[in-house]
Formats: sequence, structure tokens, C-alpha cells
Amino acid sequence: MSGEKLEASIAKGLKYFRHKKEMSLEDVRLRSGIDRSYISKIENGYIVPRLNMVYRICESLSIDISELINWALKNMHNHDNTKEYSPTEDDIKRLMGEK
Repeated sequence: MSGEKLEASIAKGLKYFRHKKEMSLEDVRLRSGIDRSYISKIENGYIVPRLNMVYRICESLSIDISELINWALKNMHNHDNTKEYSPTEDDIKRLMGEK
């Protein structure tokens, strides 16, 4: 698995959950304190956020970061989105920036 694919999948997941919760970028900004344009750049893959930023956005969406990570990993490997995916230790280490 490449780190770039995981990062892109996390960005897509943030957008997915924001839309699923029917929240605007402004709603997320108000709850997270993160600039709206910065959130948009994250969601569209122009910026790779630090983990603490992802955590703050997840909190503003009222989702657990593990839900986002599981969604991202599942959607990297499974295009039909019907099967569950359980991350391996290596997957988690890559996400956390460990080798």
C-alpha cells in the first residue's frame, strides 16, 4: 500500500463523512476552528494534514478517527465498498508515519 493512496483516501473520507452528515465547510470550520479554505484543500488533496488536524475535523464531524481510517483503508482496497477491511499493523504504522 502506498502512503499517497492512504492520504488521498483519508481526504476523500473526510469529504464523504461531511456530506453524509449534511455539513458545510463553514459548519466544520465553526466546530473545529480550522479555516474553511484549509479544510477544502485537505478534502481535495492539495494539503496533507497532520494527524491532529484530521482528529479535530473528525471531532467536528462527530465521528471517531478510527471510523475514518477504517473507511479510508476499506476504500483503498475495495472499490465496491461492500466488504469490511481490517487494517494491519503495517497499515497503521504507515498512517502514523512510522516505517
